[in-house]
Amino acid sequence: MINEWIPRLISEAEKNLIIIVPYIKTSDRIFKYLWEANKRGVAITLIYRENKLFQTEKVKLNSLENLNLMHHPNVHAKCYYSENYLLITSMNLYEY
Repeated sequence: MINEWIPRLISEAEKNLIIIVPYIKTSDRIFKYLWEANKRGVAITLIYRENKLFQTEKVKLNSLENLNLMHHPNVHAKCYYSENYLLITSMNLYEY
């Protein structure tokens, strides 16, 4: 069920999208939704746990013009929100 809500939250974001997760490895599907939100002018903030983002993923994410990529050493929360929805879950933004 969460697999359905995360894409919906991203695709329906209008102005702001904030994702707080310790681990990030986006699937092609999720990255497509992020790319489309970026093209709509949505300001995307992604906060992840320090030293837990592969360089290849960082390069891919930094291709999003409206992305604010931040890290913190103690991130454990998994929170996704926009002006329309708020999801608090145990699911990371991870491909599998």
